[in-house]
Amino acid sequence: MTNLTIKNITLCTLLILASPFLYAETNNITAQLNIEVFDGLCVQNFDNYSTIDQMSNAFGGKEIPKDMQNADPAMRQMGGKSFYFPYKGKKYIVGYTFGGGCSIASKNIDAKNLSKLLIKNYNAILIDTQPTGAQVNETYQIRNTTIHNGALITLAYPRQDTDYKEGSIGFISASTAKKMLVK
Repeated sequence: MTNLTIKNITLCTLLILASPFLYAETNNITAQLNIEVFDGLCVQNFDNYSTIDQMSNAFGGKEIPKDMQNADPAMRQMGGKSFYFPYKGKKYIVGYTFGGGCSIASKNIDAKNLSKLLIKNYNAILIDTQPTGAQVNETYQIRNTTIHNGALITLAYPRQDTDYKEGSIGFISASTAKKMLVK
């Protein structure tokens, strides 16, 4: 069995096993799918984001051209990769930086239900809210006894008075967050 096949099976198993746990009593499929992609790609691969390359290929995703990736300041500075990632009929963009974090972006983000899922499933607490232009950026910190204790999750969503629909969820591992705070 190849490494890629094992990783496909692992991701599928993680997503299937995590689905009921991650649902957190919301009736919103959009929030649920966002969490499944976020957890299956970013959280579960925090120690080796390059695994996302193989997972994206296995799910029929395509790497975003480098010139488009480099429009992001973090990608230009740290390097990384991003992909179009199809999942259950929805389209996502997943990206990671080397030595940094990982995020997914999608249309029609449901911030209210995503916030509930983050709090319930990751024992996350809201530590900061910043309205910036057309978006609101929320930062959560995971507080539990797992390897993710101290990790940061960002939730960016459009302000209600805009016509924007896109948003993102980002993950910065506990060890990376600690290094950022020390500087």
